[in-house]
Amino acid sequence: AEQERFEELAATAAVSPHDAQIQIRYIDGLRRGGAKRKAEHQLKRFLAENPDSAAGYLELAALLTAGKRQIPKKASESAEKALTLGLAEPGQVAYANELIGRYKLESGQVEGAINNFSEALANLPGNDPMRIHIHVLRSQAFRRQRRYDESYRDIQQIIGYAQKTGDKASMAMARQELETLENHAGKSFGAAHLEIQQFEE
Repeated sequence: AEQERFEELAATAAVSPHDAQIQIRYIDGLRRGGAKRKAEHQLKRFLAENPDSAAGYLELAALLTAGKRQIPKKASESAEKALTLGLAEPGQVAYANELIGRYKLESGQVEGAINNFSEALANLPGNDPMRIHIHVLRSQAFRRQRRYDESYRDIQQIIGYAQKTGDKASMAMARQELETLENHAGKSFGAAHLEIQQFEE
């Protein structure tokens, strides 16, 4: 069914070359489906015709990041450009800030990374699973600055989400982050352990 939907989208994109929204959805579908080379070709053409497309630059950032463990500088710059041009949806704003924040965290600009992660969280609804990933990243950033209590507060957010949704993967992530935090802080955050234990029983 998903393949059929994509084929329909590809057909619509072919007959609607000037519909920016459809073109971006098509390019995004190519990227997610693993056709990176074709997505790059289509996006290059799209940006030549739509040089002020914020969504186009965010898609470029996503393409530059695809399959890489670290965020390339060009991906971060493309996400910055997308924000400057003005992204329409809060989810897009969150994703752009996440990419920029990850690049900053990896390159030692920890304070800037925290600001981007906070901005990303401000643009995501409370039940969005993407929040877990951002809380983990911000917790790590706070830990690097030895702001251990703030790091712990982000871990508590992950625990709360896992309790509400029954998500075992999120709770496992919270436990891992908690153990790393305690090693760095040289103290125990016992209350969280109790909550994790009760969840796992």
